[in-house]
Amino acid sequence: MYDKLKERYENFLDQIAKLKLSYRITSRTFECFLNELSKKQANFDKLNLDLTEKWTLPTNIENYYFINPYTGKTELHRNNQFDYKEYAEQCYIHRNKQYQWLLVDGYELFEEYIIDLYKICCHHFKIKHLRLDKDKEGDMDNMELKKYVNKIIVKFRDKTPNIKIDEKNNKTGKNLFFYVKMIEQFRHIIVHKNGKVSDVDTILKNILNKSGITGNKELEPQYKKIIQGYIYTNAEKRELLGVIVLEDYKINEIVSCRKFEGLANDLLGYAFILSCNLLLTLKNNT
Repeated sequence: MYDKLKERYENFLDQIAKLKLSYRITSRTFECFLNELSKKQANFDKLNLDLTEKWTLPTNIENYYFINPYTGKTELHRNNQFDYKEYAEQCYIHRNKQYQWLLVDGYELFEEYIIDLYKICCHHFKIKHLRLDKDKEGDMDNMELKKYVNKIIVKFRDKTPNIKIDEKNNKTGKNLFFYVKMIEQFRHIIVHKNGKVSDVDTILKNILNKSGITGNKELEPQYKKIIQGYIYTNAEKRELLGVIVLEDYKINEIVSCRKFEGLANDLLGYAFILSCNLLLTLKNNT
């Protein structure tokens, strides 16, 4: 009877697994390319050249062409000259951009999942106390419901109190609702601000407000630090200040932290909490 709910969660698991695969392919491809750059740099360093001459010689040149619409000829419009260190930096920037858009995909899949949970509970099983005020007839379509994803989550949390308990007190040791709100804000910045935070204080305030952390003097500093851990703040690279960083980093020589997969897991965890609690609601009301 309740297979629809279980099947939809299984489908969400499959969707996030595909994103994780894309992330791992991207990561491994770039690592191979960076290894090639490292070998080229080592070979270049062995060249028997005068130091002055050596350091003025570009180690990599990229030419870019376009077809002139008036002449029909292929013309050079720009070129770049990089040493290998600069080239590697561009690789990291590009890879991080790909990770950003995978996170956007993940959050939008999460939104679709929320909409489908709502339709299963409120349209298929007709659980009226979970229904939005604007959906009294239980016939809003996906396009309309997409505007109200946050209100749907609020409704689920208000009418199914255990959700609020489970999102904080769970075996991950995380406040998963906070991470969902942070990912939502990051998604907005990536889509509308080219993945760069222009005002860190405002973003901190928004995420803390939306996740219900504001006003808790004990927790605020801890959660601010978590958010700041995803924002580039090194003044040495001013052009990168404010960029949302999803690059992996090493905890030690053996263990690395995969930021993207961690955030994807937070979406999965919260989705599971919703699924479990809404399943109980269905059983108690049908």
